[in-house]
Amino acid sequence: MVDAIVKEREVQQYGDDGEATTTTTTSLQKLGYNMVGIDEGWEGCGMGINHTQHYVNGTPAVRADFPDLKALVDYGHSKGVKMGFYLNGCSCGEHAEHMINYEGDVNFTHMLGFDGVKIDSCGAQRNMTLYGELFNATGRPIMIENCHQGQSFTDGGDPDQMSPGWCPYNTFRTSGDIINVWDRVIENLLSVTKFLTKTAEPGASPEDRPLEPPIWFPPPPPSKWEPSQPLSRPGCWAYPDMLEVGRMEGSGQSSKQMSADESSSHFAGWAIVSAPLVLGFNLANTTRLNLAWPTISNKGAMEVSQCWEKDRVNPSGALLKVWQAETLTAVVANCGPACSSQCVNANVNCTKWAKENQCTENPGYMRAVCAAACPSSSNQTGWALTPDGGVKTPAGDCLDAAGQLPAMDAGLNWLRTAKCNSKSKSQKFNYKDNQLVSVENGACLGVESHWLWSQPMVSLVGCGGAKTNVTLHKNGTISSHTNFGCFGVSKMQGPPSSLWRKPMPNGKTAVLAINGAALPHDITIDFAEVLAHEGMYLDENEATATDIWTGKKYGKRSNLTKTVPAHGNIFITLD
Repeated sequence: MVDAIVKEREVQQYGDDGEATTTTTTSLQKLGYNMVGIDEGWEGCGMGINHTQHYVNGTPAVRADFPDLKALVDYGHSKGVKMGFYLNGCSCGEHAEHMINYEGDVNFTHMLGFDGVKIDSCGAQRNMTLYGELFNATGRPIMIENCHQGQSFTDGGDPDQMSPGWCPYNTFRTSGDIINVWDRVIENLLSVTKFLTKTAEPGASPEDRPLEPPIWFPPPPPSKWEPSQPLSRPGCWAYPDMLEVGRMEGSGQSSKQMSADESSSHFAGWAIVSAPLVLGFNLANTTRLNLAWPTISNKGAMEVSQCWEKDRVNPSGALLKVWQAETLTAVVANCGPACSSQCVNANVNCTKWAKENQCTENPGYMRAVCAAACPSSSNQTGWALTPDGGVKTPAGDCLDAAGQLPAMDAGLNWLRTAKCNSKSKSQKFNYKDNQLVSVENGACLGVESHWLWSQPMVSLVGCGGAKTNVTLHKNGTISSHTNFGCFGVSKMQGPPSSLWRKPMPNGKTAVLAINGAALPHDITIDFAEVLAHEGMYLDENEATATDIWTGKKYGKRSNLTKTVPAHGNIFITLD
């Protein structure tokens, strides 16, 4: 990976007419990707005291197939590349916290010469304040990533507890691990939003706080605006995990073009919220690198990522609005009139949150935690077994074992339905022992809450337990023996579409619209609406828009409407 980071490659320069003009060379390192990090896998699990990973003096044990970590670091440094380490991992799963292990981790990392360290949340050493103090005491700067995934720890490690005066690390994870599935990418991106805008004081009127969802109109006069100091800021960046660009391509999506669109939306999303850009694919795989290169090397997108205008409102970026657009039909599990008695609220505040419109504004969390407070609008009545072994849904189509996309992903993802086809083997199911079992692969229709997802997911899973224990009722409903309610179908399930903005140098503003749906949609960006969030007003209701991906200038106008492909985006600057 070090060699791949510094390897020179030829790139074409293009003129305003789109024609290639000159050929030059560059590298990922020259573009700014200047650190290579070793992640989990080096640890000598069980080699330490009492079959732990740490020796009696606190030094972590290393597996034999990592014979010389110091030489690895030195090699990276010889190429001008910074090197990153990994601590407190999941593979060894230590359960007892010891001060000497904190000291051993820090001393070992410092001795090896690493420039950065990712501190995970699975081991026993979770005190980020202590880690920060010990690393600072070495006298050598090191970049620290808090990989506690937005979880709360007793030392104040929950980013919710941060303030401008407290952040003993440089980046902090706001989500669980990312995977190369579109739904998860967008869910991770949205986990950053609460750290991007300044929190309003209790009781403050709308005129005293920055515009953020829900949006207040009319906007206050410019004199009311003050630059915000968000929790995600220089030296303390919110981080929704690494990039999956380079792994989205060819990973079972419906087309190569959709994969490319997903990658560009993914990269643009990370750029507009100032998230660290960490590549997560095999850079030595030339095919993968060539596919990803136009996205990860786009200088316009990288400029959006790297800028931070401290005297502008929401300098780390901001989410302006989200909306659920029609998408492919998916199977869902929600509360509804037919099965409301089966659903429960897992938090005493659910009813209050529902009255505050959180079922709409924060649907993932509310569906998972406050099922009874957020009844479903999905169609839940009309399930039926067909004579040819199919399962007809309330929408009139059929369950299909091939509908779990992307097909190559082994994890959960929404089960999509398909037009009924009596000859399709993937649409054959048996209903036995209170389970709907696929004839093709033996998996069962089920619903479960998984740590990767913020809401219950309906999919084909391994049979057994409450998650696949279902009852087909005479009234045409299917109830689950979980607390998630009845099965239904919906064209509004999945990642929402979203609109974002970020201040740029010289008075410019970057704007990103993402089509979260798996169908193309027309999206209109109203320039006056976007700029009003900063108290800026258009000259004769017009601004100049420039496409970040292509450099195309749209000229002066008041809005931009484009048909955006499934999972695609509009990424522009306004001035």
